[in-house]
Amino acid sequence: MMVGLQGKDPAEKLSEAVKYSVRIIQPILQLMGLKTVVIESEADVFKIAPSVRYAYEFEQPVCFLLGSRPGVGGAKYDKT
Repeated sequence: MMVGLQGKDPAEKLSEAVKYSVRIIQPILQLMGLKTVVIESEADVFKIAPSVRYAYEFEQPVCFLLGSRPGVGGAKYDKT
């Protein structure tokens, strides 16, 4: 599952976000028993593949929390 954190300033930490809806989403998802993975920049892209493997291996959902807009250079990840 991918959840866009609309209204989040890229410079702020998720737990310190000005918008209440952004600040509470991760704790709520975790209370629901969902694993969350924060993707805030291209440096976080490496977290995606292991998280998807985890989801399939343990048959558990994983929520990717997208904290900023994708970069223009996203084509370099497209291996098809």
